[in-house]
Amino acid sequence: MLDSLHIKNFRCFEDLTIPSLGQVNLIVGKNSVGKSTLLEAIAIFSSAADRQTINFFREFRDSYSSTSSTDDDQLIELLPHKNQELMLEIGDIRKIQYVTIMPKSIAIEKFPDFPVEESSSYSRRRARKDNKFVIISLKNNLINLTSIPHYYSGTHLENTSELERIWAAAFKNSKKKLVINALKIINKSINDLAFIPEEIYENDFPRDQKLIRIPMVKLDDQDQAVPLRSLGEGTLRLLQIILAALQAENGFLLIDEFENGLHYSIQGEVWEKLFKLAKELDIQVFATTHSEDTVKAFCKVSLHSPEEGHLISLGRSAYGEDKGKIIAIVHDENDLQYILDTGMEVR
Repeated sequence: MLDSLHIKNFRCFEDLTIPSLGQVNLIVGKNSVGKSTLLEAIAIFSSAADRQTINFFREFRDSYSSTSSTDDDQLIELLPHKNQELMLEIGDIRKIQYVTIMPKSIAIEKFPDFPVEESSSYSRRRARKDNKFVIISLKNNLINLTSIPHYYSGTHLENTSELERIWAAAFKNSKKKLVINALKIINKSINDLAFIPEEIYENDFPRDQKLIRIPMVKLDDQDQAVPLRSLGEGTLRLLQIILAALQAENGFLLIDEFENGLHYSIQGEVWEKLFKLAKELDIQVFATTHSEDTVKAFCKVSLHSPEEGHLISLGRSAYGEDKGKIIAIVHDENDLQYILDTGMEVR
C-alpha cells in the first residue's frame, strides 16, 4: 500500500506531493487539476511502466500523438514540457519506491549493470543502443523487478466480454456470493447471476452472426432470468466496480468518476462495501468525483473508520513560489466532520 505519493514531471503535474494516503482515497477538485491523471500515474507506477499500461492510456485518452513510433517519442509524451532533461518520477516517498523515466546515460552511470542490447525488442529494463531514455522501477535505490496488481475502472461501462472474464475468475475463486450480495444494494431480490450466450446480428445480416454472453440475473419474484441491464445501468456500473475490486486484490483499485450511474441514495452503501472489500482483499482504493453527494457519502462512511479514508483535494496554488502549480490538500477527520456539518465546498 502506498503511504504517500510523489509525482514529478508527469503530464500536468510539475511536482506533486501527497504526504499521507489512506486505504480508501477520494480525489476531488475542479476540471483540469489532474484527478484522472493521478489514477493514471498510480497505474503506471504499479505496472512498473510496462508498455501495455502506457499504451492503454494513450489510446483510452486519445490525448497523445498517434504518430509516435519510437520508444523515446512515446516516453517523452508523458512529460509535460517534452524537455529531454526532465525525468518522470512516480512513487512512494516513505518507502523510497519509484518508477522513473530517465536519460539512458544517467541510468548506466547510476546502475552500471543496467542491461543495454542491440536487439530490436524492448522491455522496461532493457534499452536498445539507439534509445535516449529508459524506464527503471526502483525500490530503495535498487532495480525492482516486481509489479503490483491494479485495475482501472473508467468512466464508461466495460464491454460484456471483459466483465465475463473477471466474473469467471470470481466464480473460480468462490467469490460469486460476494458479488451477488453487493448487487443487492440496488435490488434486494437478486439471487443469482450468470453470463448467458446470446446471438446478435451486426448490420442485420445473418452472415454477420456473432455470439456474445450477457449478464443475466434471477430475481426472487420471477421464474425467468432477466438481463442485468434491464434493472438499469447503475446495476451494471455496480457490477463493474465490484468485479474490478476482485481483480485488484493485493493491489490498487482505480475508479474514475465514482458516481457515474449510481443514484445518490445508494452511494453510502457502495462506499461501505468498498471499505469492507479494501480490508478483506488488501486493496488500496483511489476514486475521483465531481459530485457533492459522493463527497458527503464518503465522509460519513470514512468517519466510522477514520484511519482508512482520506479525502484529497487537488487545486492550483494562488500564492507564493507555487502560484499556478497543482498542489494537494489532505483532509483529516476534523475536516470531514466540518464538511458534513457545514456543507463546505471541496470539489
